[in-house]
Amino acid sequence: MSVHSISDVTCAEYFTSLCAAESEVQRQLKGLVSTLDNVPPMYIDPLQGAILAFLARSIQAKNILELGTFVGYGTLWLARALSSDGKITTCERDKRWWPIAADAFEKSGVSSQVHQEKCHAIESLQNWLNLDTPPVFDFIFIDADKSSIPVYVDACLPLLSPQGLLIIDNVWWQGKVLNSDDHQKRAEVLRQFNADLAKDARLDVVMLPISDGISMIRKKAFL
Repeated sequence: MSVHSISDVTCAEYFTSLCAAESEVQRQLKGLVSTLDNVPPMYIDPLQGAILAFLARSIQAKNILELGTFVGYGTLWLARALSSDGKITTCERDKRWWPIAADAFEKSGVSSQVHQEKCHAIESLQNWLNLDTPPVFDFIFIDADKSSIPVYVDACLPLLSPQGLLIIDNVWWQGKVLNSDDHQKRAEVLRQFNADLAKDARLDVVMLPISDGISMIRKKAFL
């Protein structure tokens, strides 16, 4: 039996049309970003958002952490996984995006369940780790500065619940991780991080070729 890999854009669009419909607020956010000068579309794609929400629902995540809010587009996907007593904490250091995200949460009716940490994610992580009783997160999504991914992961693992999921975005980095001659810092960091992560005996890891590549991580029982 032959095995075929599905990778063409038409297929992704077809799947998205069936099970990854954006909300009106999410469409408005994308429209807004498209009007900004020198601001790339730093949000996940709809199918990826639907997958993240599905995964968070599947483990009945009550406490979600997101590193990298941007305009709140991805946060709104994660909010779809929340029960009435669930909560998302989302970290963003760029003050340009704070009011835009807050407005999106308000319009979507989830502002009471979303807490915005308005500082560099590593500051929040270090503050939590220094507490006598650090918070525990069931689901963590890292979509922040790629050069700091190893630091983020090391800080997040002690905060991840035993059965929790940690998801990292952009581990493919547009294929630059394959080119050893590409010495861009983010490419070099991710290239080494991916190799180290795959060999980490503490963790169950699977890397998926969707969007710009995601890694899914769970702690092994003995961690």
